[in-house]
Amino acid sequence: MNVVTQMPILRILLVLASLVIVLAGLKIAAPILNPFFLSILFAVIFWPMLDSLQRRGLSTGMALGVVILGVIVVGLIFIGFLAASVSSFSTQLPVYQEQLSVQIRALSELLQGFGVEPGQLRALTQRESSNPLSIYLYVISGLSQLLTQSFLIFFYVVFILVEIATFQKKLKAAFKNNPHGYDYAARVFTSLKDFLVIKTNVSLVTGVGVTIPLYFLGVDFAIIWGFLTFLLNFIPYVGSILAGIPPVIIAFIEFGPGIEVLLVIGIFLAANLIVGYILEPRMMGAGLGLSALVVFIALIIWGWILGPIGLILSIPITAAIKIILESYEGTRWLAVMLGTEEDIEKLA
Repeated sequence: MNVVTQMPILRILLVLASLVIVLAGLKIAAPILNPFFLSILFAVIFWPMLDSLQRRGLSTGMALGVVILGVIVVGLIFIGFLAASVSSFSTQLPVYQEQLSVQIRALSELLQGFGVEPGQLRALTQRESSNPLSIYLYVISGLSQLLTQSFLIFFYVVFILVEIATFQKKLKAAFKNNPHGYDYAARVFTSLKDFLVIKTNVSLVTGVGVTIPLYFLGVDFAIIWGFLTFLLNFIPYVGSILAGIPPVIIAFIEFGPGIEVLLVIGIFLAANLIVGYILEPRMMGAGLGLSALVVFIALIIWGWILGPIGLILSIPITAAIKIILESYEGTRWLAVMLGTEEDIEKLA
C-alpha cells in the first residue's frame, strides 16, 4: 500500500480518534454541561418575546430589561413552586404507599375473575424493581437535582438572552470582509433559532395541553406532570407516553382501577398522536427531519454521554449538528445521510 492510498485511511482514523476524545470529554463534563443545555431550552421560551420587542422598535437594552424582568418573575415563581412540590412529594410518600396497598387489593379482587391470583400482584408491587412508587421516587430525585441547580440555570438563561440580543451585530462585524462566511454563519444561526423556537413552543403547548385536563380531573401535582411532559416531549415518538407513566400511577393510587385512570391514559395517548403526528410535522416541516435509525442512535449516544438529560436533548443536539452539516457544501452529504427520505431532493 503506497503513501497516496494510506492518506485517506489515516485521515479517517484521525477523525474517528478525535471524535472519541471529544465524546469522552463531553461525558466527563456532563455535570457542567447539563445545566447549560437546559438553560438554552428555557432561554428559547423567552427568545420570541425578545425578538418581538426589538422588532417593535425598542432598543436592545430596553428589550433585554423587559425580558429579564419577566425571567426573574417567572423564575422565582417556578423555583418556589418546585421547592413546595418536592417538599409535598416527600410528605405524601407514606400516604401514597398506604393507598397503593388498598388499590392493589381492589385491583386483585377485580382481576381474580380473569385467573390472576391476589398474591401474585401484591408480590410484584412489593419488589423494589417493580414497585410503581419507584418511578415516583425517581421523579422526586430529578426534581430535587433540578432545584439545586435552579439558580445556576437562572443565571445561564439571563446571560444567554444577553448574548442572543447582540449576536446578529457581532456576526456582521466578525464577517464584515467575508460576505460568504457571513451568509453561511447567518444561515446556520437562523436555522438553529427556528428549530429550537418551534420545538420548544410545541413542547410547551404539549405540557400545557396535558396539565389542564389533569388539573380538572383532580390528579395530584398536575403542573409537575405538565412540566415533565414539556421536557420529555423532546424525546421523539415515545416522550409523551413516558411522561404519562407517573401521573397514571398517581391517578391509580388516588382513584383506584376506574375510569379516571383510563382518562389519564387517553390524555397522554391523544397528546402523543396530535402533537407527534399532526402539530409537530406541520410546524417543523420535513427539512429538519432525522431518520428513525439516527434518532435511535442519538438517544443511545447522548443518553450515555449526558445521562437522562441527554435523552431530552439528544434530538435538538443532533438536529443542530445536521443543520451545520447541511449549510456547508463539503459536509452536505453527511446531512443527507442523517435525514429522512424527504430531505434527499432538498439536500442532494
